[in-house]
Amino acid sequence: VTDSRAVDRHIERIMALPFVDVEGIRRRRFRVALDCCHGAGGVIMPRLLERLGCEVTAIGLETDGRFPRPPEPVAENLGELERLVLTSGAEMGLATDPDVDRLAIVSEEGRAIGEDYTLALAVRLVLRHRPGTVVTNLSTSRVVEDAAAERGARVVRAPVGEVNVAIRMRDEASPIGGEGNGGVILGELHLGRDAPAGVALLLQLLLEEGRPLSAVVGDLPRYAIVKDKMERPT
Repeated sequence: VTDSRAVDRHIERIMALPFVDVEGIRRRRFRVALDCCHGAGGVIMPRLLERLGCEVTAIGLETDGRFPRPPEPVAENLGELERLVLTSGAEMGLATDPDVDRLAIVSEEGRAIGEDYTLALAVRLVLRHRPGTVVTNLSTSRVVEDAAAERGARVVRAPVGEVNVAIRMRDEASPIGGEGNGGVILGELHLGRDAPAGVALLLQLLLEEGRPLSAVVGDLPRYAIVKDKMERPT
């Protein structure tokens, strides 16, 4: 069975969030560079951004799964997006992973800011409108706790794994949570990582702040966190 309305329904739910000022974002006409790495984001991300009135310059929209770069949206893989931000005059760059549940951000200066900051910025926005506990996992830097501290919010650490964060969010009735890999979970939307939701939260934050992304990120401390993979025999 094919559900031809699934993407549109999801976009409509995001745009119906009470604290997302759709008309304000549309009037702002954000200039956005986008890299979907030939994954599922090529279907939903341009459509959402266009519905929000953004001027989009994009690469990697083909949904063939033939990744032109390593598909994780970590800083070392986003060089082409960094260059696209600068050449297109974009105010931000957005990168998604192949299944469009992780979101990484490039500032208007053409610099990938690190995937931990996606959740930190989402926390800053959501806690202005929805007080409550923030849930994240143990592989996330302290920058999320700093963002929560701005609103006096408690942060709970769950074991690594999206499901562990989601279960703890349910138990805590948490409005916002996620993982330090760029995965944002918005409680009143659903209990799963959602890059399109993260985009709407980021645009709303920039609308409210009225400052460049680099300045907003500059408010937050910089931490070093090492995440690596170990090869194991099969």
